[in-house]
Amino acid sequence: MEFWSLEHLDLEESLNIEIWYWSTIEQEQIQPYRSDWQLGEIGAQQAMRFPYRLPWVPDPLGYDWSKHDAVLVVGSAYGPFIGGDGRSHEIAPQEYACESCKEFGKIFFTQVIRRRPYYARVGEIVSAVVDSCRSMALFDLCRVAFVRRAPRRDEGGDKVTKCAPELFTMYVESATSNDWLWRRVLGSEASTILVLGTVAEHGILRLFTRNLRDMLISDSVDPTILFKCNSADYKWPAQYANARRKLKHRMEASSPPFWQVEGRTALGIQRTWHVAVVPHPTGARGSYGPYPIEALRAAYSPSL
Repeated sequence: MEFWSLEHLDLEESLNIEIWYWSTIEQEQIQPYRSDWQLGEIGAQQAMRFPYRLPWVPDPLGYDWSKHDAVLVVGSAYGPFIGGDGRSHEIAPQEYACESCKEFGKIFFTQVIRRRPYYARVGEIVSAVVDSCRSMALFDLCRVAFVRRAPRRDEGGDKVTKCAPELFTMYVESATSNDWLWRRVLGSEASTILVLGTVAEHGILRLFTRNLRDMLISDSVDPTILFKCNSADYKWPAQYANARRKLKHRMEASSPPFWQVEGRTALGIQRTWHVAVVPHPTGARGSYGPYPIEALRAAYSPSL
């Protein structure tokens, strides 16, 4: 059975509808829509397609994403996928600027999820523990295509993020962005989180520290390895969550380590998550053998 299927995706989920309709306001607060973007500038591709004021991307969600045996998959930011820079792209601005979250979801599935190797690779990894995208939520810390304007096409990836960490932090940790991210995590009973790359790792752990009480984040193999957050450090996208747990250390370990996150929500509910960290599928180590699947299997805990 094919992992990705449009019939398994909930295109009218309430938080996604909220993101679709209200993110243009949040975009104006962080980085206004403009028509005069210059080469080398960094920002949201959604704000660079004047006269269109494009919303942020709703999260691809399976109908069972909120169940305890689901998997939450977290990336750092969307790469460039919006037309308008002189090259053919999957979604033209006029297509993107559709009337509803549901309509956009269909376009995004057909022209991005179906066509980009990134999504196929995510499916390969997650299918090790669940049967289809029905039991998965896929979302990025930054729900815009975070890019640098370039002559031929906009450039994306974590290398761009690390060139503008303070701006990236605004997209991820503003009050509204934090609220949307936290509601996505807390809205599921799933206790397994798969993060793609070290920027996503650091950012999701910071999300937990901002929103949990009596929190402890420790390594599953070596409990002396802890995550400690400096909330005022805006250079965090260029830093490891813990220097003793770089990707190479994880891959060299006898068994894949993961982060154990424990804490109480604002309502006093005790929760536990297992956070597996793997190379980003499109990065230099994206195809690093069987490790991503082994790491996810080690962390997968539907009974928590």
